[in-house]
Amino acid sequence: MAFLTFRGGIHPYDGKDLSKNCPVEKYLPKGDLAILVSQHIGAPAKPIVKKGDHVLAGQKIAEAGGFVSAPIHSSVSGTVKGIEKRLTAVGAMGDAIIIENDGLYESVEYAPAKLSDLSKEDILKRIQEGGVVGQGGAGFPTHVKLSPKEPDKIDHILVNGAECEPYITSDYRRMMEEPESIVGGLEVILKAFPKAVGCICIEDNKPDCIARMKEAIKGKERMEVKELKTKYPQGGERTLIYAVTGREINSMYRAIQRQEGTGAPQHHPDVAISGRQLRFRRWLSCDLVGYCEIATSACGLLAMTNLGGLRHRSNAAHAASLHGGH
Repeated sequence: MAFLTFRGGIHPYDGKDLSKNCPVEKYLPKGDLAILVSQHIGAPAKPIVKKGDHVLAGQKIAEAGGFVSAPIHSSVSGTVKGIEKRLTAVGAMGDAIIIENDGLYESVEYAPAKLSDLSKEDILKRIQEGGVVGQGGAGFPTHVKLSPKEPDKIDHILVNGAECEPYITSDYRRMMEEPESIVGGLEVILKAFPKAVGCICIEDNKPDCIARMKEAIKGKERMEVKELKTKYPQGGERTLIYAVTGREINSMYRAIQRQEGTGAPQHHPDVAISGRQLRFRRWLSCDLVGYCEIATSACGLLAMTNLGGLRHRSNAAHAASLHGGH
């Protein structure tokens, strides 16, 4: 069978065997939290809480600072201690909302919705209010991505499940454990783009995942599973588009399903703890926590180097592969 691919590329050791069979576990942070208001491409969010305010998990604590921006939601319940400058992942100082975690994780009540009752405008508004952003490092606001100048020309929606990077298996675990959420998120986007076909793109080193997603889309209209050749960087934007559509260009589905179906915002990143210097490897669905806390208290890190500044992200899922100094 010929698999879809692009010209060039490499296939290094992927290390996925270290964590691919580890189910996602819930991990709750301990102690005070510093929630940065700049966690995405574009303008930083603007705090809407002050010192002394009591907040709930899922409550909006900072509103979008512009169209290319995203609101920030608390991932815990507790009391706001203030707004302070904290070190960001890029080494700069940025505003952070400091919350004293009460350990109760009391949550706001979400407003569920039926997809059949929502217009395209409703869908985009709920995605925007839910703080849904891209699951990669840039954190590009999803409502902006879903607002092209000529929406009628959109004929493909690509669900990037290639996961070509070494060590990380977040997409694999989510597709294996929650295929219905991926399909549900894709259904939401396809309603917004009625002329498009949805393609779930997976590398051929995940045959069980391919089979699972094919089963999940049975009976669904305008959905396909595309099998890709395993190599890096198959999951890159340009390479993926070329592999699936043959087009060359110059230049966040589970979260969408969760937001549209339940009204819950995005504040649970998936974090991979994987590498040969670990006592054991895990996949954690975290509320909000620094990498050091995850690595030391949850996974028994033996050696920890080259991590740089801590990254505290409530809105964008980020897979952190700790390679024992590599």
